[in-house]
Amino acid sequence: MSDKNIIKNLIKEEFQKIFEDFRYLYDTTYIPPQNVINTVQKALEVISKNKLVDSNGSNEGSGLRKAKAIINKEPMTHAQIKRMKAFFDNNYKEKKNEKALGKNINNSALLQSWDLWGGDAGELWADGIINKSHSKNDSSKTIRGASGIRTKTLMDPNNTRTHSVHSKIKNSL
Repeated sequence: MSDKNIIKNLIKEEFQKIFEDFRYLYDTTYIPPQNVINTVQKALEVISKNKLVDSNGSNEGSGLRKAKAIINKEPMTHAQIKRMKAFFDNNYKEKKNEKALGKNINNSALLQSWDLWGGDAGELWADGIINKSHSKNDSSKTIRGASGIRTKTLMDPNNTRTHSVHSKIKNSL
């Protein structure tokens, strides 16, 4: 195969990667680690005696459904992990305030919900997965917006791919 054909094939492969739907980057599923499962099991034991949480129709509910999925070691998609991270991010201040007031899982509905989602162990696990995927995406090249200004913040970093095709093509020539 000639150098010209090798370069042509390399360019073709790289363009296919660029135009592939970003959702295919996250086809991996994740099984909750044992420390997350242990936290959820303890929370369910407490809740069986003193259920302060209740599914109230909000977006996140009480976490009872998520708890059952975690204990059953159901595979979780990247989108589900993002939802877990969002739950922890949205409730972090309130959790901190509850603990500062001396509350615990026995007398706080928020702390019961927190632990149903995996507690501090679940937060660390979800953050680790999401941060790892963000670090891959953060290496993307700058892009030019409609104004002509180059930026990395034009697109949501959760939905970008690594666009290193230019450097690969440039280096292969």
